[in-house]
Amino acid sequence: MEYCRAVHLRGGSKPLGAAPAARTPIMSQQKLQVWSTVAEVASAMAIVISLLYVASEFRQSETLTERDADAQLFDRVREANRILIENPDVATLTIAARRGPERLTAADRLRCLAIQHQFFDSWELAWGYHEGDVLGDRLWEEWDGWFSVRAAELPAFAWGESRKHFGGAFREHVDAVVGSGVEPPAAASIEVPPGR
Repeated sequence: MEYCRAVHLRGGSKPLGAAPAARTPIMSQQKLQVWSTVAEVASAMAIVISLLYVASEFRQSETLTERDADAQLFDRVREANRILIENPDVATLTIAARRGPERLTAADRLRCLAIQHQFFDSWELAWGYHEGDVLGDRLWEEWDGWFSVRAAELPAFAWGESRKHFGGAFREHVDAVVGSGVEPPAAASIEVPPGR
């Protein structure tokens, strides 16, 4: 029996017939409510921070979209210039079309129209980016100015035969530019848009 009491006093097992100890609540009801309120406030703050982060990312993605549009247009111009540089036949055809489009063969005229169509297609892409609020006014003015000067270098038939493939306000815009007599540079060039 002495052994059992010694075990009990050291925290061992309970002696037989002893009443169970009453449980003390770990957290009172009041403390539980305080912690619940703190958790709700913390989660509300996390939601607000998350929404601010999403808004920031959205604004940044719009800026990247404008950069991507600008880069895509620049890549198209660079590709057209690369073709002129690497393919002497295309360069010769382009110069011949500028000097006397009436002397082109039917096949050369068709090739020239395909090249010019790519030019107008890139211009329309820039137009669409601007109309869709992807390309801001400053970049649009740079691109539109560049395309306007280059359009003046094209043979007269280029837009006349290509315009039917383009519609609406873009066609009216190019009609106004081509009809305005924008002066091309003195020498043929393969310049890139300003600021590049």
